[in-house]
Amino acid sequence: MAGSPPDVGIRPEDYSDDAVLIVQSQVYRGKDGARQVFAQLLADVPEAEWNLSTVFAEDVLYLEWSADAKTVGRRVDDGIDTFIFSDGQIRVQTVRYTVQPT
Repeated sequence: MAGSPPDVGIRPEDYSDDAVLIVQSQVYRGKDGARQVFAQLLADVPEAEWNLSTVFAEDVLYLEWSADAKTVGRRVDDGIDTFIFSDGQIRVQTVRYTVQPT
C-alpha cells in the first residue's frame, strides 16, 4: 500500500483521552498525541510501500513493520510498535523505528 500505513484498523479516534504514546524517546498524550505521531510517521516515509507482521494476544498488539518511501529516498527496516488496549481503546503505545536512505 502506498501513501499511508497499512490498514490495521487503528485510527487516532481509537486512543483513550488519557492514552500515553512513547515514540522515539518522546511522550505524547491522547488523541491529539496520536495525530501528531501519525503525521510524523507519514512525513518520515511519505508515499511508502509498507510491510508488516502482527501478533495479538489478549489486550496487547505487537507490530513489526518496514516502509520504503522510494520517492523521497528513505526507508525504515526496523519498525516496532506495541499497543496495550483497555476498555476497547488504545491506552499505551510504544514506537521505535530508524529512518535510513534507500
